Amino acid sequence: MHSSSYSFRKQTVAILGATGQIGTPLSKNLLEMGHAVKALSRRSVASDKSGKLHALEQLGSEIVVVNA
Repeated sequence: MHSSSYSFRKQTVAILGATGQIGTPLSKNLLEMGHAVKALSRRSVASDKSGKLHALEQLGSEIVVVNA
């Protein structure tokens, strides 16, 4: 049952695959809900040719580059 008075505690969420088919809408929805999103990526924003990391960064996501 969905209640319009639903409240939640804002969380910081780390997402692997934030630029993928599931990760992109998930990241956007979490940001819209007010959560902090850390998008873990093997690439920097500058080296991301798809532009998806830049778009997530513009929405308020923190991009965290990890070495695999």
